[in-house]
Amino acid sequence: MKIGIILHPYGESKPGGLARTIFEWTKGLLEIDQKNQYIIFLKNQPVSRPDLPGANWRIEVLGDGWFWKDRLKHHLRADVYIFQTPALPIFYRPKNAVIIAQDYPYQYLPAKNFDERIKNRLIYLYHRHSLRRANLIVAVSESSKRDTIRFFGIPEHKIAVVYMGYKNICAGTAIEVPLPDKFFLFVGVIKERKNFLNVVKAFEQFKRDNDSSAHKLVVAGKTGNDYFRAIEKDIDRAGLHDSIIFLEYLNDGQLSYVYQRAEALIFPSLVESFGFPCLEAMSCGVPVITTKYQGPAEIVDGAGILVDPNNFVAIAQGMEKIVQDQNLRRRLVEAGLARAKEFSWPKSAANLLQLLETRF
Repeated sequence: MKIGIILHPYGESKPGGLARTIFEWTKGLLEIDQKNQYIIFLKNQPVSRPDLPGANWRIEVLGDGWFWKDRLKHHLRADVYIFQTPALPIFYRPKNAVIIAQDYPYQYLPAKNFDERIKNRLIYLYHRHSLRRANLIVAVSESSKRDTIRFFGIPEHKIAVVYMGYKNICAGTAIEVPLPDKFFLFVGVIKERKNFLNVVKAFEQFKRDNDSSAHKLVVAGKTGNDYFRAIEKDIDRAGLHDSIIFLEYLNDGQLSYVYQRAEALIFPSLVESFGFPCLEAMSCGVPVITTKYQGPAEIVDGAGILVDPNNFVAIAQGMEKIVQDQNLRRRLVEAGLARAKEFSWPKSAANLLQLLETRF
């Protein structure tokens, strides 16, 4: 069987979650499968060849432009094509299209203006069109599966759940980063769906309730957007400017160093299909406070403190429990380490490959 993988985005200098997911899933498939042939479709000519294992794969560059995926019809054909988002070619219908379904934040977060409402509607229509045309949809969690059925009317039999893996960051070499002695950690891009405003409010509440000047909040994630600039005013108003440390983008070695020294990971996302930081933290022996809804609740599965992400007081109370109750902290660490071992990219790739070989 020839398996085509649309590897996009690829080649970013600071890859985000989607780019890392796509690459790790592709790498996982090639590590376990020497029988099938793989065609790696890229949008643009890469600066360097993808560092992928095996010899049973080749690259095809489709080229830039509005309808770049439609150029698949002019390239080497595959028996099945894996698309990493619900965005199939507009005019070309590939044989056996598989879509990886994650989350749909525009369905949860209100549009800020008329232009955004129009944009969200167009995205919805494109996603619905693609999902209905796909031969198979692979949801990364039961939460993602439910949303795909709920929002787009996709029949349940057309969707299979395959949990993703994660990178055990703390298994690598740590690279030192200047840090305070005691701190909570937030990992992720500063945007509305990540619920950073309630993280700040919870941290303010924690410091007020515990009269704690020692604890800081360390943030590892991209800033600089309008959402972040609006929150900066809340930080200044609360007098937390010196208590919140923004480290921006960190590589894996730096993240390893930071994870291993954190009191807990605070990850109460409003919209999240999976939650890589939860697994990264748990595998590093760090307690997790996350949302009791959607993907993270499935992934953590009792190995962390689950809270209502809209209730910053509940988040603050979770922070207080971890600091004050060392027995609880120890139990969460042990449970988290055990839970993280249940996920890996080879395991995820094996499940995906079995699904492909069974269906196609």
